[in-house]
Amino acid sequence: MSGDLYLGDPQFLVFVDGQQIGSAHEIHAARAAGQWQEVTVDASVAPGAHTIEVRFINDAWGDGDRNLYVGWIDAGGTRIQGDDATDFVPGVNSYAGLNADTAALLTNSSLHYDWVLHG
Repeated sequence: MSGDLYLGDPQFLVFVDGQQIGSAHEIHAARAAGQWQEVTVDASVAPGAHTIEVRFINDAWGDGDRNLYVGWIDAGGTRIQGDDATDFVPGVNSYAGLNADTAALLTNSSLHYDWVLHG
């Protein structure tokens, strides 16, 4: 995860199959400096199909803008690129010139990722 830091750091929640996992996470890695921050979230799930949601919760703007960027998600040994979200729309919730595999949350919104845990 990375962010555009403006008047505070981007915060997000993680849900698996609609259930919130843990509390809010805060990103201190600055996208402008090329920084990325790994966030580990533990959830016990049965083998099968699941949905992971990343929900940006504290957008802000003014003389700057606070945004959240998802580079990838590693889930159960599977890497899912940020722009593989089922609801990612390039040009709508993406940022020009960003790494092609990255999804951007430019307003309070969420991204959903389909994932299958093999048992």
